[in-house]
Amino acid sequence: MKRQATTLITGSILAAALAACGKAPELNQHGATPELPTPDRGLLPDMTIAEPAAWNERKPTVPAGYRITAIATDLGSRP
Repeated sequence: MKRQATTLITGSILAAALAACGKAPELNQHGATPELPTPDRGLLPDMTIAEPAAWNERKPTVPAGYRITAIATDLGSRP
């Protein structure tokens, strides 16, 4: 039983390694008009982080009956 499991795992690893050996399409990527591959979505999308707006001395507004208190002050943002 142990030998069969080892053979099965080894065969699976070899099959996965062979499947990964696919050939990429040969594109003409030299010169003034290179052929670019189509964009591929990966596991995570490209992320664009917006620049934070400065608050200066302004404070957020809240509905009547609510109150805002600062938990932390003098925090800087990344440049």
